[in-house]
Amino acid sequence: MFQGDDLPRSDEIWNAIAEFFDAMYVVFPVLSYTNLASRLIIEPAWRAIPEFSTLLWSIQMVNAASQFRMALGDKAHLSELITQVERSRLGYDFADPATLDSVVVSLFLFTAYNVLERHNRAFLYLDEALSLVEAVEPLDEEDRHRKLQIEQVLFNTEAATFAIYANKSRRRRARRPLRIVDGSPTGPQSVGPTDESDRVAMHLLRRLTEIHMAEDAEAFEGIDIESEADMATLFGAVFKRHRYSRIQAADVVVTRQWQLSTKLVADLRHGHGISPRLQQSVELLGLAAMSWICLLGEGELRIVGLGKLSGLAQNIYFLAGGGRCQYILGGLAGAVIKEDHEKIFAPRLAEVVMPLISTVPLPMSSLQRYEDQSSTTQARTAMQVERLNIGIFESHSDSWKPSMQDDVRENDDCNSPDLINRFIDIS
Repeated sequence: MFQGDDLPRSDEIWNAIAEFFDAMYVVFPVLSYTNLASRLIIEPAWRAIPEFSTLLWSIQMVNAASQFRMALGDKAHLSELITQVERSRLGYDFADPATLDSVVVSLFLFTAYNVLERHNRAFLYLDEALSLVEAVEPLDEEDRHRKLQIEQVLFNTEAATFAIYANKSRRRRARRPLRIVDGSPTGPQSVGPTDESDRVAMHLLRRLTEIHMAEDAEAFEGIDIESEADMATLFGAVFKRHRYSRIQAADVVVTRQWQLSTKLVADLRHGHGISPRLQQSVELLGLAAMSWICLLGEGELRIVGLGKLSGLAQNIYFLAGGGRCQYILGGLAGAVIKEDHEKIFAPRLAEVVMPLISTVPLPMSSLQRYEDQSSTTQARTAMQVERLNIGIFESHSDSWKPSMQDDVRENDDCNSPDLINRFIDIS
């Protein structure tokens, strides 16, 4: 825990606020820059205000959590920030009365523990945030608008993490939003869209909420994610704005494909079947996701969510059946494997990956070992040698024929790590 001179200075807090609104606001549009900046100017002795100081430290914490998620940074530093926020809350009654700021702190604590893979602790804080937001009594129209906006973020957060991390006994708690926030309230401290980045953040929040509210595969047809106007906004987020707008835009598309494929799998497993048109679009689910994740830099896919992409690959494998969509499945699985440093999601793709590995050509080093073995083995008959020369090699070519791969495996000890590495290289 930070003590004395180790406590964040005011300039560090200002930097943390700037970093949050430059990066994390598009993911968590739950705070107002105008409101925070005004309070910090009016109350320069912010450390003496427990609730405000806790909120400010939680902003530092969620910034660090984002950096840790993307690049597996300093775990000890993030843990210290978590402890600082938790202990700061002990200095006042954060739940009586419940405030929207206290909801935000609980949400950020959930996020921090989630990136540390401490999911039971994380869900405790998510439950706390959901309980607190129910108890908040808005003071004015601005508060009512902000509460609706935070409820949408909580609904989306639970929906995205529930399917990936929750155990079987856990039940959804977040209420479905009665209406999707669109537009901004009036007032000088509005949390709604006030410039281009805010407009994009609200647009992406609205789309994510629509996606998570869709109850079946047919409901996705009403989501206007592929309209010309919508795609212009999403691509604008990619090419004209900072990296987190790009990440969140990709998150909208990947989440849609993942949720739609999950609904299709559920329909099949319950014997409901799916329409021929949706069946034909299975490969397009993966193609759209691949198109967007190719725009992401190293580590950015971890913010979108490896669990979503892993789930999408498994769903496409189930829907398509054996032998179909192999290039798409290879691309999705390869993207997950490359970024899954903790090896949490890659093992779940074993059923998807193993059939693909059998189609990967051997590296040249293995080819040379095979030739050496062939030249020194006296037990081969002339017929076997002729069959191998014809079946494995094309005339004046180094390429392999898939039909003869079983013969190669009998003469070459290729262990699983080599196969996995070859698969990752070509994907």
